[in-house]
Amino acid sequence: MKINYNGWISTPAQLRYDELCEIFCKVADVVADDEEHCREIMDWLEMKMINLKISNNKSSCGSNLISGHSRVQASTERELVDKDYSVHTLDPKFSKTKGPPK
Repeated sequence: MKINYNGWISTPAQLRYDELCEIFCKVADVVADDEEHCREIMDWLEMKMINLKISNNKSSCGSNLISGHSRVQASTERELVDKDYSVHTLDPKFSKTKGPPK
């Protein structure tokens, strides 16, 4: 898949990202229907990711990945917010009714 950015300047990192996405899509197309090969590729990618995290303890260009810790923290925060709203919903001060408050 070729992309023309109409004069946009692509950085080397963007070009590498595009190349990675292209090859990942090709691999996914080939192994998606084969459970054994799919699991093998997924395991290999997970090991590569772990090795990269260990060797790069810092992010050089940012990441769209959410770490497991962040997911747990976000889930916990969501649960706390949900609990907080459920308490207020039962409180007459926070429930909406017609007319003046009683």
